Amino acid sequence: MKKLLLTLTLAFSLLSVSCAKEQTATNNNQSEQVEPINPVDPVIPEGDGELSSGGVANLEVTTSRFEEFLTRPTNRISDVKIKLDLTKNNDDTFSGKATVYFTDNGQTYFVEFYSGGQEHSQYNKWINDGRHFHAVFDDFELGMLVVTIDRVYDLGDGLGHEESVDGSVFFYNYDLGGYLGVPTAPHPQRMFPRVDSYCWEIRRGPYSCKPYSSLSAANTQVWPDDHLRLLGRFTGLNVNNALNLED
Repeated sequence: MKKLLLTLTLAFSLLSVSCAKEQTATNNNQSEQVEPINPVDPVIPEGDGELSSGGVANLEVTTSRFEEFLTRPTNRISDVKIKLDLTKNNDDTFSGKATVYFTDNGQTYFVEFYSGGQEHSQYNKWINDGRHFHAVFDDFELGMLVVTIDRVYDLGDGLGHEESVDGSVFFYNYDLGGYLGVPTAPHPQRMFPRVDSYCWEIRRGPYSCKPYSSLSAANTQVWPDDHLRLLGRFTGLNVNNALNLED
């Protein structure tokens, strides 16, 4: 599976051919210097600036799997985080954004994925009597991200679930094909920005990605189907912050 990396700018799209060539290099070459992509200021501690809203947790990953997610080699990754910033809709689904932050060789980067509004967020909800949660996201360039909450703690003190939860992050890279991995056409959301088209709503083509076999299956199935890959696990996510729940 091939995908392009970490940018929504026209300038980077002009460099996509060279990035596709880099993807053919061995992932074991850790000494290779990669060009900065979508650089941001160093990650700000939770409670300030960029990370002040939503919930943030450390994401445990392996270098090889993270490079598969990025579709290019890295130098020295560290401080990988997942941030969820969702809001509850009036039909008990959630809409918002998921962001993966990481530092490579001292420079911080991020990738943002979006759920769309309520009409696109049918997968984003609590299931199994509130014991599990999952949400799906699309970035219109890389592919799909699925975030699950699969461990909720209850101390049995009658006060309900604890704020801290654990879970997993899965990803699916678009199978773009085309010359040197460059897609023959951009994502429909890029072509028709006024028409919301998320990958789980596209029936066929390189930008079609289904997290679950059906919406009814997603009502009880915690983790996505096997064609998605596990990126990593997180612990200690503050669910009230992540879902912007009232105290």
